[in-house]
Amino acid sequence: LRNIGLHHWRNLGGELHVDPDLIIRRVNDFAKQLGDHVSEVKHRMTDEGLAHPIIRRLADALTARSVACREILHLA
Repeated sequence: LRNIGLHHWRNLGGELHVDPDLIIRRVNDFAKQLGDHVSEVKHRMTDEGLAHPIIRRLADALTARSVACREILHLA
């Protein structure tokens, strides 16, 4: 997944006969929403008493990946 870049999304749009800019906006929206939801879920888990270190590490990794995806799209 880390090798998927902007040109791949544009090519997918062409192959699917869908406006490539629409696909890129949707992927950007998904990446932004992921970052928003990760924080919310992490706080909810902590509030419910779940305190395993993996929760923070996973949340950090997912947040960093959502930022990286948006940077790949040049829309961050």
